[in-house]
Formats: sequence, structure tokens, C-alpha cells
Amino acid sequence: MGMGESYIIKNKSRLIAVFLTALLFALPRPAFAALCSNALNIVQTSPLNMGTLQTPASSGSFTVAGNASGSTSGTGTLLYGTTSSASFQLTDKPSLQLGSCDATITISVADISCGLGCLLGSWTGQYNGVTLKGSPPWSGLPRAGTGKTLYLGATATYNAFAWPGVRSPLIAVSAGYDALLPSLISAASSLAFDVPLSIDTLADINLGHVAANTTGTYTINTSGTVTTTGGGQWINGTTNAGQLLIHGSATQTISIYAGSYIAGGTGGGVQISNATCAYNGGAAASCSLAGQAPPTSAGKILLIGATVNVTNQSQPEGSTATPTFTITVTYS
Repeated sequence: MGMGESYIIKNKSRLIAVFLTALLFALPRPAFAALCSNALNIVQTSPLNMGTLQTPASSGSFTVAGNASGSTSGTGTLLYGTTSSASFQLTDKPSLQLGSCDATITISVADISCGLGCLLGSWTGQYNGVTLKGSPPWSGLPRAGTGKTLYLGATATYNAFAWPGVRSPLIAVSAGYDALLPSLISAASSLAFDVPLSIDTLADINLGHVAANTTGTYTINTSGTVTTTGGGQWINGTTNAGQLLIHGSATQTISIYAGSYIAGGTGGGVQISNATCAYNGGAAASCSLAGQAPPTSAGKILLIGATVNVTNQSQPEGSTATPTFTITVTYS
């Protein structure tokens, strides 16, 4: 009797052991494997740059696209400077918050003043290589994981009150997982306004009277003095160097170049070349000047000399030859 009772208890123990083993195998994987972060880091890697735009007479707009290329468009005129979209790197924070690993991201950005007479808005974007549709907020975006790139672009609309000067508005950008507090960043941007370049012609180059029906070379310097070589004969008359008055920015340097030389006179026999320039009282040099002083609204003087070659004997007495060339002035 006692032996039989002992045998039954032993078999019950085995049955319980089998049941517990099956229960253990039925359990899910450890709970910590499903833990994930629903918090974001957002770091700006480059600012939104719109360069320096021309102050408009009435109104204008200028757009930098929200993608890697940052292409530009609009009615506004870019005077100088580089342009680029803003870029950001989004990553999951390395924390062990409970949350759904399938949660999606929402990105928001608000319109903002870029100073008197200027507004930044009409935002466009690209996230993880995909163009964001419509206007912000943009929702349903995939998790950031170890890192995804966001590009933002905008349109600046402005009017005649957008006076010259640099603007550096801070853009409020937020990005976060659904139903959780987003990460916020004050993103840097830059745009400026300035005046366009303009040129007044105060005097054209004048070599006076030279011998007709004669070949030769005539050089006029930036002081208006004429010298001759190769058989050229200067006779008389008023001579003067070219004189231009250049107006523009009070802060931005300029570059000055000569080119597009075109012959004149009978049979194109009077050729002009080798322009020399003296800007703002500086020494005369070959007319290829970079990084020159800002001209200001009042303007600075550019004096111009050149070499003139009469290549045939076909220029009759009393005729006037008008060879030409182009002076180009740009912001540096």
C-alpha cells in the first residue's frame, strides 16, 4: 500500500514538470526586445541661405527649393552670395522608452517674418529622399532610426520696405512621434537685400584727329594722353580717356572686366584692344579687376584707356571711326 502511494506521487510530479516546460516554451520573447525610443534628436547641419536679393521697386519673391539641390526660382533678382536649402539630421534618442516601434513622425514649420517688408513661407521639404507633399505639417513619415536627412526650403515674399541689410530669422522647426511631445529647434537662416549696380557714362574715349589714309597704332592712357607707334600720326583735337560712374552697394565689392572688342572704320580697319582701367583713383592696370571697393550709391569713377590699331589706309579724311568694347561690372 505504501509503495503504491509513493509511485502515484512520483508520476504526478512528472506530469507537473512536463506542463511547466510547455508553459515556458509558450511564453513570448523577453519584453525588453520590444522596447524602443519614441523621442527624437534633430540637429541642423546647414542653414537656409537665400543670398543677397535686389531691393524691389514694388514687390518680389524668391524661392529656394526644399531638396538637396536647393534650386532657386521666382521674380526676385539674386545679386550675389550663395544659396542653399536648410538641412537637418533626425535620429532616435538612445533611450528605453516604451512605445510603438511602428509610430510615425510629424514635422512642422511655421511662416516667419524676415524683417520689415519680408515674409518666409510656402515651405517645401524632402525627408529620407522623398519629397514632402503639400504644406506642413507633414505626417505619417517613417521612423528616424539611426539617422534620416530632412531638407527645408521656402519662398521669401517682400516689398519696397525690404531695405538694404542682412536678415537672419530663426525658423521654428518641430519633429516628433505621434501623440508625443516633439523635439523643437530654432533653425538658422540668412537672406539680405541690396541695391543693383548701375553705370553712368560721363565720357567716351576720344583720340582727337589722326592722319587719314595711314596705318599706325595709337595708345591712350587713363589720363587721356595719346602716344603713337608704327607710323601713326596724331594731329590735334581734344583727347580724353573714357570715364564711367559706377553706383551700387555700400558694402559689397565689385569686379570690372573689358571684352567684346569690335572693330570700326572702313572695312573694319580700326581695331581697339587692351583696355586699361583705373578705378576710384587707383593705378591704371589691365582691365581685369577683382575685389574692388564698394561703389556706394553716390558712385565711384572708372577711367578707361585702350590701344587703337589702324590696319589699312582706307580711312578717308574727315571720317570718324567708332570701334567699341564692353565694360562689365559685377558684384564679387
